[in-house]
Amino acid sequence: MKNNIEYDFVLFENHFWSYHHYIDLMNIAKMLDYNGFSVAIANYADENVYCKNDKFPIIEIPNRYKRPNRNFCIHPKNKINSFLLRFFFEFQQFRYSIYFLKQIKGLSKNFYAGSFSLELSLAFVIFSKFECNFFFWGLRSYNLTNFGHHLVENPVIGMKAILFNLFFKKKKNLNFFVSNEFIKEEFIKLGINSNKIIIRAERTIDKLPGLNLNKLSDNFNILTIGLIRRDKRLEFSLNAFNLLNNPDMTFTIAGRNAQEKYEDELLKIINDKNNIIRKNYFLERDEFNKLIEGCHFLVLCDKEQLSTVTNGTMMEALLLNRPIIVPDYLPYNYYVKKYGIGYLFNPTDLSSLIAQIKHAKETGVESFLPLLQEFQKTLLFDISAKKFNQEIKHVLTV
Repeated sequence: MKNNIEYDFVLFENHFWSYHHYIDLMNIAKMLDYNGFSVAIANYADENVYCKNDKFPIIEIPNRYKRPNRNFCIHPKNKINSFLLRFFFEFQQFRYSIYFLKQIKGLSKNFYAGSFSLELSLAFVIFSKFECNFFFWGLRSYNLTNFGHHLVENPVIGMKAILFNLFFKKKKNLNFFVSNEFIKEEFIKLGINSNKIIIRAERTIDKLPGLNLNKLSDNFNILTIGLIRRDKRLEFSLNAFNLLNNPDMTFTIAGRNAQEKYEDELLKIINDKNNIIRKNYFLERDEFNKLIEGCHFLVLCDKEQLSTVTNGTMMEALLLNRPIIVPDYLPYNYYVKKYGIGYLFNPTDLSSLIAQIKHAKETGVESFLPLLQEFQKTLLFDISAKKFNQEIKHVLTV
């Protein structure tokens, strides 16, 4: 410890709307604690509710300003209304964040400030002190580029993207956590110094999960699960399955469709076929896991994104010992080629997907179990925490 610094790290989240961000925060806190760092959590965005625990102290911040509320600017009436609402929200958030930074000043020289997106307040990059390190969860590099798209969407958001790009390149105390090598490479290509990009496992496990082979469905069953939208390209996988025309196979599509018109299109392709099961509603965790455990392969046909982002549904399947059939591009081909935990298909060729589904039925789940377990070992908490410590120690100011 140095002078009156109270903690090696103070962590907080800058988002208000997703529980998963708090799970990430707690995982980082546990990794730091495992490696001997003293950790506290500051209450910026309801951390006192979602990060409540017996291990790490919660630092309460006096409520001088009302917390910013993004909800009112989500559905603007028109472009002008969108600009004005966004500008007001940014001002509200900026004022609150400046006040917050003043309150936590001196508590640490290392801060984890949550997930990086275009919702992040500029206060955290403009007024972050040079004598302190600030770390952000770099889920994807898209928010540091594609300025034209952002400017058309909303000029305020577009200007933020440009400023973020400038500050993250110039300020030496702004750092990213990323989940793997290929996302790190994308940030480097955008001009971010590689020494400021730290790899941290997005998911960790305390022990190897059970095989759960007794929960497999009787028929060969492929599954697509999660929030359904057009980017998931379900029409592609449904057409491939229909061309197979195999009554001994079942295709389950589970999860609420965010787009009503798209759901109508999918139902037209399904056409009441007995071996296609559609569950169009929000899935609770128990049913989500049960459906994965009952399938033989998870099938994903997602549209390729402008920047790479890891797929949480894929990771859930791999941790429940179910192999994957996925398109041949990042992030999917990274995992299949490195660990051999599934099959790749050409995302523009129906016959390629058809061939891989046939191949999957022939080989079954059991042949993948040793490879799945080897992959799972890389996510064991103690191994991941030690790697994280090696990555982060060269930038710390403790």
